[in-house]
Amino acid sequence: MTVTSTSIIAGPVDVDFQVELLRNAKSVCPYFAGTVAADVTVHGGTFTAKWRRIENLSAVTTALTELTGGVTFPTRTAATPTVTDITATVQKYGNFIFLNEEVDLKNFNGQGEKLMEILGINAGQSLNRLQRNEMEDNFTAIFSGSATTATGLTGAASASGFIKGSDVDTAHNALMRNDGLKFKPMTTGSQNVGSSPIRSSFWGVAHTDVIEGMRALTGFLEVQTYA
Repeated sequence: MTVTSTSIIAGPVDVDFQVELLRNAKSVCPYFAGTVAADVTVHGGTFTAKWRRIENLSAVTTALTELTGGVTFPTRTAATPTVTDITATVQKYGNFIFLNEEVDLKNFNGQGEKLMEILGINAGQSLNRLQRNEMEDNFTAIFSGSATTATGLTGAASASGFIKGSDVDTAHNALMRNDGLKFKPMTTGSQNVGSSPIRSSFWGVAHTDVIEGMRALTGFLEVQTYA
């Protein structure tokens, strides 16, 4: 005798829907740090923002001589500052989710709130990615090992592009020789147990694979061991 099963006559509802959505992953957005934001005034007549950088003057090591004779202006040769203007135009990015009436009417109210959260997360991820792209397009890269391009950094731990302690030293030395601004101030420690001086430091972002390679370097200290 043939049995008529649910594969032939399915129930009107074949699932017990849980009105509690599962948690979703939320990415870290490290590129928010290390960049300078701009404000564009609403109804200000423009979508373009401008930043200005005035470079430091060369150090003066020659003493000024006493002025003598008749006074004429200008009395000495003035220094000319190096000015760099950087502009950026506002652009619109983003995703949207359009629900038709049937979806809105059939589903429970909490789903709309979750969709709004997903859009917010996506907005943060998109801004983080855009900031990363801008930084990568405008910085001077110092590649590790013998690599000369970003693609040359891939490979196993024995590859020529694998990061070494000397690569970190080279990058740090380049920043110090160019009077790079540090992000973290120096701490002197205290008499409290477990505290110790920590020198001022730069801030950096690294790929997950690179981070694991740096953790394996001789002499690397985890941040939790600083104090």
